[in-house]
Amino acid sequence: MLRTNQNFLDYIQKLYDKQNHKDNIILNSYKKGENLFLQGQKAIKIMIIKSGISKCYFFEENDKEYILEFLGKGEIIGEIEAVKKSRMPMFSSSCNGCTSFSAFSTIF
Repeated sequence: MLRTNQNFLDYIQKLYDKQNHKDNIILNSYKKGENLFLQGQKAIKIMIIKSGISKCYFFEENDKEYILEFLGKGEIIGEIEAVKKSRMPMFSSSCNGCTSFSAFSTIF
């Protein structure tokens, strides 16, 4: 199942458009297979998917991939870890090329 949240995406888009300095919320593009987050990476930002699909997964001890979820438009990645200033428990990669907004934890 693909999770989406169009209302939240609309809200973030309005914040992005209204910001005076375009460095609080940044728009990023990722190619297919490119990582948005790495497992173990310190979370200093959250990501909000604008378009495309992101796969969240980790590798088990036997090197098998375990897929947690697929996220689409408006879904958030890394919010708990950014607030707690902890490390990402999983990888997140672009399935088909995606764009996302990045908001740094300093604005929380």
